[in-house]
Amino acid sequence: MKIDVHTKDRDYSVYLERGILARADAMIGRHGHVFIVSDDGVPLKWRKMLQDQYPEAGIFVFPNGEASKNFDTLQEILKAMQEAHLSRQDTIIALGGGVVGDMAGFASAIYMRGIRYINIPTTSLSQIDSSIGGKTAVDFNGVKNSVGAFWQPDMVLADPDTLSTLSRRHYHNGLAEAVKEGLIKDEALFNIFEKR
Repeated sequence: MKIDVHTKDRDYSVYLERGILARADAMIGRHGHVFIVSDDGVPLKWRKMLQDQYPEAGIFVFPNGEASKNFDTLQEILKAMQEAHLSRQDTIIALGGGVVGDMAGFASAIYMRGIRYINIPTTSLSQIDSSIGGKTAVDFNGVKNSVGAFWQPDMVLADPDTLSTLSRRHYHNGLAEAVKEGLIKDEALFNIFEKR
């Protein structure tokens, strides 16, 4: 399934398809060098699947969780990007959940005033919500998402197969978000639940 997203800054497509991660390189193509940002909560099988398609790519993996969503981690990502000699013609690929998307997206927004960014969300919540819309940020001074930028991805590849490695709790988090969005956007759906 392909969903086209139109914003005032950029138009891009969201591709939702089983097995799409295994052919990400065919979808993304080769635009300069590739640099992958992920966290250690993403199962190795998904990282390896992407790295096998881009064996020359640099990669930065940071500790999983909201505690990593800060300027220290951002600085380490930017340093790794700089050490990989990335230019404005290169591509950042985010592989992971919402924190990974936030960090990689924000890094791509501010590195050399903006470089190409692909989001490959691997959690139900990030596939349903955070990978779309270009919201990128870090937590600062105890305030969640207080410093960031709107930086639209060039493409989103959502592979439902990656959800097979999620815990039941994390899988349901995303489904709850889908129900919430449906209730907000669809009055008929809201009325069905209201009558029960």
